Amino acid sequence: MSYLDILQKIPCVVKIPDETKSLWDICLPEVWMPSSLVEWKISIDSLVEPIQNKTLFVNFKEDELKELTQIYGFPIIELPTIPTVSMFNEFIIGRFDDLYSGKTTILRQSEISKEITKRISNWFPDIVVFLVFDGLSFHDVMQWEFPKDWLVKREPCFVNGLTNTESGMPRLVGSPYLAHCLFSLGYKQRLGFSYWERSQNKLTDEIFAEFPTTQLHRVTTFAEILQKLSELDSTSRLFIQIVRNGMESYCHHHRERPDLTHIIDNLKNDVEKIVESLKTIGKTFRLFITSDHGILWFDRQRLSPFDSKDAHSRYTEGVAENETETVMIDENNQMYTLLVGDEIIAKNRSVMEWGFHGGLSAQESLVPLIDIISNTQIKHLEENHA
Repeated sequence: MSYLDILQKIPCVVKIPDETKSLWDICLPEVWMPSSLVEWKISIDSLVEPIQNKTLFVNFKEDELKELTQIYGFPIIELPTIPTVSMFNEFIIGRFDDLYSGKTTILRQSEISKEITKRISNWFPDIVVFLVFDGLSFHDVMQWEFPKDWLVKREPCFVNGLTNTESGMPRLVGSPYLAHCLFSLGYKQRLGFSYWERSQNKLTDEIFAEFPTTQLHRVTTFAEILQKLSELDSTSRLFIQIVRNGMESYCHHHRERPDLTHIIDNLKNDVEKIVESLKTIGKTFRLFITSDHGILWFDRQRLSPFDSKDAHSRYTEGVAENETETVMIDENNQMYTLLVGDEIIAKNRSVMEWGFHGGLSAQESLVPLIDIISNTQIKHLEENHA
């Protein structure tokens, strides 16, 4: 019997990671998850009509769990760490308005800068690093296993807008810019790394707008970034922003089908190298990792064109007709029509195209926010904060 069958009959108890509860909130729309035992008792004792939804008690305290299971006799069930991709895609269209407007518990991409500032305001490390991968899905990083002496928080974020680089990158650095917000917290020294020259790339100039020319470095390899990090000698609070290739470069203009597992493992190894470089400096640090968008990889998508000559694989400008489900969004005063789910593309793929983005799906629209602190640094951080 599945957990949904059990929930039909009786309230259930479950433990899942707090970081992924927001995904289950979306994928179990007919399930009520009370925030406390008191809230549930008030509801069932209410004189008005009680809540009719199925009830799931998530991550309750031990004494409350004991009461629920031993006194009330509610069963403990198991859920996967996260809903499947197909499950999220099944519910994404019905929950889109809530996701887009922020009426769900999931963190939105446009809120990442504010969230990082909030966390730093509560705990000041010497160095804050913001690492942005160009193209990386939340589901890609769920397989990452980090050393046990790291404190890692890994949560999904919803891309509340076009899932492309030109829209996602500015959304990530925020307004006001993350660099600006951290400056007011004392992070007056900055160091930026990009593969693109500011004078030749408008997007690079935009996302590093508050980095003086002397503090922004164009690099050609990741090894150059590691070398620069190993040479740090700043005595004041420092903010480092790194924008580097993720999965994006492998989904466009790539001759052979990419080995995704190998590529994702290499990205994880690069994260570990950054942490090890920072640990050798002898300063406290906090590393935040995210992405501008995810990738819907080519599988067996069928073609269903927009009635538009300028359509991309997963979206088009303006209001356009398509035989499948679509949503419309307003991005910078321009309307776009997006394909929903992972079964349709709107134009034929080229022979070197292995992935798509721009639409609305679990693969494209869920990106990670990974928050890493080495456990060996925590005591030092707490002493500084005190």
